Amino acid sequence: MPSRRQSSRATSRSRSPRTGPRTVAPAVGPRSLWARDRRVFWQLTLTTGAALGLGPGAAALAWAPLSTLTVGLGIVLCIGSGVAFSATAWGPFAVACHYLALRRHLPRDLMSFLTDAHEHRGVLRQAGAVYQLRHIDLQRHLAS
Repeated sequence: MPSRRQSSRATSRSRSPRTGPRTVAPAVGPRSLWARDRRVFWQLTLTTGAALGLGPGAAALAWAPLSTLTVGLGIVLCIGSGVAFSATAWGPFAVACHYLALRRHLPRDLMSFLTDAHEHRGVLRQAGAVYQLRHIDLQRHLAS
């Protein structure tokens, strides 16, 4: 039987003094991971665009007409999205999905397709935040 001191140590390890009992973080799935990455993409685009365009935009507004301001805003958003494309995976993923969907090589809603293949068809398994093929023969066939 553990001594009183040992049992209080075990209890103190499972409790945080400020928040009470510790909780286990929920598992991250592919949908929530892509949603988070999409949010980061747009935050990076807007914050980088605002940081790069605040000074020049104010100067352009003072000296130039409104059309110059809209061109400057477009340039700043292009630079911001360029930074976001290099920092996140969602931008290239979205472009590739749209391109392949237009050419009819992928379904329009790829994440719903993958979720259906995992939950209802049993072709894919979920390992953390990614999907994997269950059958090695199918994987070899698709790779060739």
